[in-house]
Amino acid sequence: MPGAESASLSDATLLAGESHRTRVGPDGRAPEPKDDAWVNDVGRRFFETMRIPILAGRSFDARDTGTSSPVVIVNRQFVKQFFANQNPVGRSLANNGVVYEIVGVCGDTPLRRARRRSRSARPRGSPIS
Repeated sequence: MPGAESASLSDATLLAGESHRTRVGPDGRAPEPKDDAWVNDVGRRFFETMRIPILAGRSFDARDTGTSSPVVIVNRQFVKQFFANQNPVGRSLANNGVVYEIVGVCGDTPLRRARRRSRSARPRGSPIS
């Protein structure tokens, strides 16, 4: 596309109300009923493309493949909700029987509508080049 500086993939369209919730277990423990989080599977360069800052740790990169250990990036609201504002980088979370390492924290992003408060989200999955 002419003029495009960056491109990536996203399972949910930000601001369009597309996303899904799932239960997660901080520090690898089994999720409890109260442990709901919004999820968006994203590709490599998603944060750069959407101009969402990485506040701690790193973004997805070449180390993150379909055969590497699963990793996630969580947002600030997720950190407040599940880690009491502690640095979660290097810690883990469980989802659907898979334990993910938290490698980064991104700025909050609106998942529903631009004027609604950010929700706890954790972009996850093996990024796609």
